[in-house]
Amino acid sequence: MRQYSPVGGLRLRKVYFMDANKGYIAGDKIILKTINGGESWYELNTGVPHDFLDIAILDNHTLLAVGSWTGDGDASEAGGVVIRSRDSGRSWDEIIRNRWGDDPGRHFFTALQFINEQTGWMLGGTYMDNFNSTYLYETVDGGISWNIISEIPQPPVSRLSARSASSFWVGGFGGAVSTNQGLTWEKFDFTSPSDTIFTLPGNVILDFEQVSDYQMYALVCKLGGSDPRLVHTTDAAGSWRIESLPDSANPMHALDKYGGKVWMVGKDGVIFYTPNIVTGITNEYNNSNKIFVNLSVYPNPFNSVCNLKVRSNEEDFITLTIFNSLGEKVVDLENTTRIKDEHQVVFDPGSMKLPSGIYFVTLTTTENFKAAKLIYLK
Repeated sequence: MRQYSPVGGLRLRKVYFMDANKGYIAGDKIILKTINGGESWYELNTGVPHDFLDIAILDNHTLLAVGSWTGDGDASEAGGVVIRSRDSGRSWDEIIRNRWGDDPGRHFFTALQFINEQTGWMLGGTYMDNFNSTYLYETVDGGISWNIISEIPQPPVSRLSARSASSFWVGGFGGAVSTNQGLTWEKFDFTSPSDTIFTLPGNVILDFEQVSDYQMYALVCKLGGSDPRLVHTTDAAGSWRIESLPDSANPMHALDKYGGKVWMVGKDGVIFYTPNIVTGITNEYNNSNKIFVNLSVYPNPFNSVCNLKVRSNEEDFITLTIFNSLGEKVVDLENTTRIKDEHQVVFDPGSMKLPSGIYFVTLTTTENFKAAKLIYLK
């Protein structure tokens, strides 16, 4: 079924349902909301004329949206924006607003993903359509502050899926997967022996729906927006199968599944849904992850030893692992060690006769994953 939003003519970028009744759509200069399962939509007053590219639901009342500020045609005023609502969209606060004129390196923001009320990630780049590099940002305080944790190799990407704190999928003018919180990335394409025209380059990944660390659905199209296709992998992008997609689903930009329906939105304010055409996708809102963990390292850089301090709000098991700059495992400093509150470990590369250089430490718990770069100077 195809329906039109109350703002025909605008491009809708992302659709997300919190439960069977409540859903949100982010689009150019607009955010829409439904409280009746998509039967009708109404516009939220954000108070700012930004182009919103993604939206995230942190809890029953808190929302975050990211996108770009066009500057009304003045490139020096353009930049990225992050806004937040704590009352289900009735009012909004501006968290970040970059200005291109202040710093040409400031980023536009294109994608947003949270796994609990505090921990989330977003993508940023120096230009929204064809920026040279894409950066993965992380927040651990509900979107108030953000830090870059990874640079993603070309081609540029603008969609993000993070099912857990250790598994990221990104897509845009190409695709890549990381299973170690962005320390390393493995590129993938959609080459299919049964569909010779369906290859990269020349295709754009419009959106993802992640089922597990290895299973993913992707909505893709040819460059320019034609020939939309829904594809499915069960082996972490090693191979893809093409799913059927209704002819009327063109042109679409975003994909979501909830309540037995697959929802897509796109150009000219079009909102499209159909009875579930794929199996295995679940996007039920779940805020049960309540174990939060922090990792701090000091001094860094260091020339002798580095202290690794772990804090957890609940009793948990941790594993601390050191990798070298090639991504090769060096040592497990802790392996499934039970901790509560605070725990400290010393990394002494000298005692292991390790050369100076860049190392990475990863912290893995039952529900969280953290990573940090260490610089060892002799």
